Amino acid sequence: MPVHTFSLQGEEDTVVSDITRALIKSLPRLFAKHQTDEARIAVVLSIPLLMNLDLYLEMRMTAVGGLVDILLVKLTCLTGLC
Repeated sequence: MPVHTFSLQGEEDTVVSDITRALIKSLPRLFAKHQTDEARIAVVLSIPLLMNLDLYLEMRMTAVGGLVDILLVKLTCLTGLC
């Protein structure tokens, strides 16, 4: 029986990760869209409780790291060092 439970846990983790990836793209738009509606923004603000926050942070840091690399290349070229 524990093997079956372990299998379901792996599937659940995959589903939560898939949901997190989808929400990373849509959550900022939901915040912007519903920021003036108190009832809806309360629901939107509860969404991160359903997310894998470790994955969210990891993906955000990867995106930020990529942007930093691009900015460094651009700044290097602007200073004539490329």
